[in-house]
Amino acid sequence: MRGLRKLAVWLLLVFPTALIAAEKPYGLTKRIPLTTSRVVGYPDPLPPFRAKRIYPHLTFKQPLHVIKEPTSDRLFVTERYGKIFAIVADAASIRADAGSVRHDQNTMRKQLLLDLKRDTYSLCFHPDYAKNGYLYVFSNGKFGGKHQNRIARYTVPRSGIRKNSAAKPDPKSETVIIQWPSNGHNGHYLTFGPDRMLWISSGDGTVGMDPELDGQNIGNLRGTMIRIDVDRPAKGKMYSVPKDNPFVGRKGARPEIWAFGFRNPYRFAFDPTNSELWVADIGQDVWEMLYHVTRGGNYGWSVMEGPEPLNITRPRGPGPFIPPVISHPHSEMRSITGGFFYRGKKFPELKGAFLYGDYDTRRVWAMRYDYKRKKVTYHREIARTKYRIISIDEDRDREIILTAFGGELLTLERTPKTAAPKFPFPRKLSESGLFASAKDHRMVAGVIPYDVNSPLWSDGAHKDRFIAVPGTEKVGYAKTRAWHFPQGTVLVKTFSIETEPGKLKSRKRIETRFLTLHDNGEWAGYSYRWNDEQTDAVLVDKAGGEAAIEVKSGKRTRTKRWRFPSRAECMVCHTREARYVLGLSTLQMNREHDYGGVGDNQLRALAHIGFFKGKLSEPAKLPRMPDPFDKSQPLEARARAYLHANCWHCHVENGGGNADMELNFLKKPAETKIYDVKPRHITFGLNDPRLIAPGDPDRSVILRRLAIRGKHQMPPVASFERDEAGLKLLTEWVRSLKSDKKAIRRRKPALRKP
Repeated sequence: MRGLRKLAVWLLLVFPTALIAAEKPYGLTKRIPLTTSRVVGYPDPLPPFRAKRIYPHLTFKQPLHVIKEPTSDRLFVTERYGKIFAIVADAASIRADAGSVRHDQNTMRKQLLLDLKRDTYSLCFHPDYAKNGYLYVFSNGKFGGKHQNRIARYTVPRSGIRKNSAAKPDPKSETVIIQWPSNGHNGHYLTFGPDRMLWISSGDGTVGMDPELDGQNIGNLRGTMIRIDVDRPAKGKMYSVPKDNPFVGRKGARPEIWAFGFRNPYRFAFDPTNSELWVADIGQDVWEMLYHVTRGGNYGWSVMEGPEPLNITRPRGPGPFIPPVISHPHSEMRSITGGFFYRGKKFPELKGAFLYGDYDTRRVWAMRYDYKRKKVTYHREIARTKYRIISIDEDRDREIILTAFGGELLTLERTPKTAAPKFPFPRKLSESGLFASAKDHRMVAGVIPYDVNSPLWSDGAHKDRFIAVPGTEKVGYAKTRAWHFPQGTVLVKTFSIETEPGKLKSRKRIETRFLTLHDNGEWAGYSYRWNDEQTDAVLVDKAGGEAAIEVKSGKRTRTKRWRFPSRAECMVCHTREARYVLGLSTLQMNREHDYGGVGDNQLRALAHIGFFKGKLSEPAKLPRMPDPFDKSQPLEARARAYLHANCWHCHVENGGGNADMELNFLKKPAETKIYDVKPRHITFGLNDPRLIAPGDPDRSVILRRLAIRGKHQMPPVASFERDEAGLKLLTEWVRSLKSDKKAIRRRKPALRKP
């Protein structure tokens, strides 16, 4: 025995790493190639078009609008924070072509024209731009001590208008045409109509559910379509009001208004065949709207939201409410982007159609309307993209330009007629090639189980998670963001409910979701509904659906609602800005997992089988979130971990959440912009509300959103029940906070030690 002890001491001194490794077995011993997956292609026919990057070497910072200069080959690009660029040919290529401009995208470059250093949305050219050099810019900034929308005119020197060179607007030539108070839904667009009048879209000027009741108030310019004459200004003004505007002479009304009752009419366009006006209006809770707008029309906001009542107790403006021609529910669209009438030659089947898209679901639609019958005659989704579409415009040839908020410019091309996939898209889990037995919920070899530190709330469901990476392809590791996966990856999550709470044997599988990376680089979500026999699950329709589950509690039985998210709803949370994949990150994966009786750190186990590209640091040196309900960990770290899992994917820079906050766990408290910050949206009537009111849960809007279900709830989709334990945790955390701003700045996110 004494000899064995001496041997052990000697081995520890000479081979310490080997002995430690021997004492700690790996949860995964080798990489098993996954060769059976049949999750390929799409369950529905592909739309006829897809997005294609143009000017691939040019990127912009949050571009909002693209417009062609009437007198040249230049395209003008407006960035959100005030810079306006021209896309121009490189000077060398112009000389080589004896002064003409070649449309070779590789010879194009950016030319800075203006820098207003304030929010800038769009621009347009005067109909006589070739003679007067006038261009008009829509911006928003602090003027006279308050935020206002400003329409201003700038002049391009006439000597440079007809050239393709460096002609720029003179910043000193700014002439304010009109401005009005607005701080939130600002509208964003202006253009000259077929009548040579300047038309401007104006949002309700605030945020949320029209707290100032401007939607139905024709006494100011918020929530309206504005029409003014800049060529014949009235005395003391830079414009006049056309005599045929509908509210001219009406007491208490702003005569500049053409129509009203809009929430945020982000883009509009005139039908070139008859000059009819179409407005795309961003909705609030349920609907996205496309309106055919007529003189003096009342489009309902904020008594109505599109086709449905929103708050019928609010005062109404003049005239009956006019419903939208097209209403998209938030199950298929969440932030509408207009739009223009296509007049190009490349796609004759789209001739005359109004094209519009969606910022959140990243899709493009087309619509035709019969004015005599007052009926939509053509309406379909024509393209799916992976880009947040912020504007749809036409280029110098009247072809399509899609502007992505991430900085890219794109167009559409026909979806190639590729050969049919080897296997049809699986309509049942048993056909997916990922399950050795769907009935037993047993995966094939090569599909790897995993778990997360801080799970997303899913109405109390238990979740089983798996990674299916094709073959032995490797995953791109990232320390603080989501990992990068190869095409063909499928992430699997099965949701189960205890029909008798507290009894594991009563657990019933309800749904399995796939998040899969298609061969065009697009992630997509699909839901499968389990049958009552628990033998298999069937693909849910793209619009989603619901189920009713009987849950027993003692002698009482209640019906639990369950939402199968639509495919559009899946991508509301799996955002591009969060890199689509939410749970597969170091923060979430740096934890122990039971691999069939062998416990191991997931990062260590995956690295051991060569899952990642490159080498990882020891898990102890990598960031890690705590379990929100592990009371041995710091309270604030647990609360921040909860917010990260449930909210961060939208509340990230440029994400889908339109509140100005960032809930990444690694952000310093002051960087989150939630502590003692006034909300920009609905306040629920709270007294002196804050996003998080330190020490006061009753004034904290984030807590209220987590507490309610229905309109304004958070998370916004696929949940009917509030998380009582999560709400209790956050309430305790808010009570513990101090309102001292210095204390907020001093606090740091407490990373859990492995």
